[in-house]
Order: sequence, then structure tokens, then C-alpha cells
Amino acid sequence: MKNPFDFYHPATVLCYFLFVIPLSIVLFHPVFASVSFLCAAVASLVTAGLKKTGAAMKLCLILSAVIILFNTVFNDNGATVWFRFSGRQILLEGFLYGLCSALVLGSVVLWFTCYTAAVDSDRFLYLFGGIFPNAALLISMTFSQTRIIYSKAAQIDDAQKGLYAQTAKGLRKRILLAGRKISALLDWALEDSIETADSMHSRGYATGKRTKMKFYFFSRRDIAFAIPAFALFALSLVFIARGYADFNYYPFADTIGFSPVQSAAYAVYLLLLMFPLFAAIRESVTWRLSRSEI
Repeated sequence: MKNPFDFYHPATVLCYFLFVIPLSIVLFHPVFASVSFLCAAVASLVTAGLKKTGAAMKLCLILSAVIILFNTVFNDNGATVWFRFSGRQILLEGFLYGLCSALVLGSVVLWFTCYTAAVDSDRFLYLFGGIFPNAALLISMTFSQTRIIYSKAAQIDDAQKGLYAQTAKGLRKRILLAGRKISALLDWALEDSIETADSMHSRGYATGKRTKMKFYFFSRRDIAFAIPAFALFALSLVFIARGYADFNYYPFADTIGFSPVQSAAYAVYLLLLMFPLFAAIRESVTWRLSRSEI
């Protein structure tokens, strides 16, 4: 499936993520955090694909396990004793806060996975290359180089497995292979940076006015996307300002409310975060209709 954000102006896409990511970071309400995590997973699937989403989910699981474990074991805030382990009180509030923190962190990781797939280096340079040319180029190259290094590390790992027929056993052997992998990565990165610098110099970098490689146009599709997204974002801020996203974990965890107004706050936030899925469905329907007319 093609990335649905490819059909929208880079400014529209960037504004959407500026709406979504900060809200996902600051909202520690269990329902809002759960909605953000689920919608981020769906958005990552339709934009970044199954492979990248799976890698992000693995990272989320590892970080979540660490956060939940540390909060449950070492957090002494709270008043409800869940159980005792080795003479230590394990408090329910610490576990709940750790679980919500894990959901928030996981949603942020997935939203940034979606962002990197939706706003590539060309789009980032298009937006900021004219305002901050050097900084935009540096950030864009850093992001792209990170993905390339990750891919190169996987290739080196596959080569090592093929060379040694199987995964190395023993701590000493693993450390040795890890050192060789890092050395190979550093050698490749230095060589690639020299080739990139020579290529940029030969193509006349910094010798004249910089031009854009690709132009984007703001269309009615962007308006149909941006106006509802901004309206839902504004409504979400109103609900947050009125306290419908507040939730206390200490000393006792609050009860999750489902009053009509509270449910409306959940629904507004859900609709805002479901925009990537709506865009993917729209493009899929448009594609099927265009094929049926052929």
C-alpha cells in the first residue's frame, strides 16, 4: 500500500504530527494513552509498513517491560498494597502509572515511526531549506544516515552469520563479533561521508542559490484534511483545559469516567488520531474507483 501522506502537502502532514505527537506525550490519562497507542500502531502500519512497525513494536515491548518493572518495584508512591514480594510492598498505583507511562512512550515511538515515513528528507528540505538551509540539510542527512546505518548493520550481521555458519555462542565471541561489526560500520560511515562530500562538491554545492528538487502544491485535498484536523485538535485542547484529560494515580488511582462529556472527549481524540487510517481508506477507494472506470 502506498503511503497515504504522499498525496498531501508537506506542511499539512507536518502540522498534523505537530498536533498529534505533543498530545500523545502530555496526556497520561489511561484511556487517552491507550487510544494514542492503538491509533499510532494503525497509522504506522498504513504509512511505514509491517516491517518497520514490527521493529518499532519490538522496541516498545522492551522499553515498556523496563518501565513497568522499575515503576512497580521501586515506586513507593501510592496507598494500595497489591502484593508483597521478598518482604517488599508492591503498590498497585506504581504498576498502573508504569503501565500508562509505557503506553505513552510506545505511542510516541510509533508516531515518530509514522512521521519518518511520512516526512522524508525531500519534504523536510522543501519546508525548511529556504528558511534554515544548513540546519535543514544537516537534520535531513542525519535522519537518512540513521536509517542507512541501521540497514548496513543488518547486512553486516547477516554476513557474519553466513561466515560463521551460525550465531556465535559465548560472551567472549559475541563481544568480538560486536567489535568487528562496529569497526566495519565506522569504516563504511567514514568512506561514505567522504564520497558524499566529494559528490556534493562536484555538483556545485554552496556555489550558487539553492533550488528545490521537487515542488508541492496545496490542493483541496489538503484543505479537506487540514480543517477537520485543526478543529478536532482545538476541541481536544478545550476538553484538556476543562480537566477531562486529568487523571491522578497517587495516593489512590482515580476512577475512569464515562460521562457523556467525558466520552465526547474520548471520541474527539480518537477521530483526530484516526486521520491516517481515513486517508488510507480514501486513497484505496479512489484507486479502486479509478481502476473500475478503465
